[in-house]
Amino acid sequence: MAWGNQRHMAQEKQTTCKDPRLLVLYCPRCLASPLDDNELVRALEGQGCFLQPLPCSSKVKVSHLMKLLNESADGIEILACRDQECRFLTGSVRAQGRVALARELLSHAGLEHERIGITFLSSLNKGHFADFLQAKIEGLKKLGVNPAKTSY
Repeated sequence: MAWGNQRHMAQEKQTTCKDPRLLVLYCPRCLASPLDDNELVRALEGQGCFLQPLPCSSKVKVSHLMKLLNESADGIEILACRDQECRFLTGSVRAQGRVALARELLSHAGLEHERIGITFLSSLNKGHFADFLQAKIEGLKKLGVNPAKTSY
């Protein structure tokens, strides 16, 4: 078993099923510098926040968001570039439309649409990134654990 998998499994044991899990899908271009600070990542994971970079926020599909909420996440936050700063020109617009559709599906299913969000950022530094995610984690704690999630 690879070291990264062992660390992730140990982290999974630390978060209980009562702690909501926030999955953050982000475009690395939203950050002022690469997110290579292992200490920051470990601290966020200890609070139930897991980070996953994307090549572009437009790569998010509604089916993927629903599957993530069904299988492991209590909430998902997508961090996208601002419209004029997207290197693929319309990536943020596509992501915004997909998030709107996913939120509508959640509402029809009787779940809180706030479980999926999108935020448009521009060169966020690591300090502000940690504060921003802490606020998102607190908001998710108010919603609680996702009742539709099939695994803990």
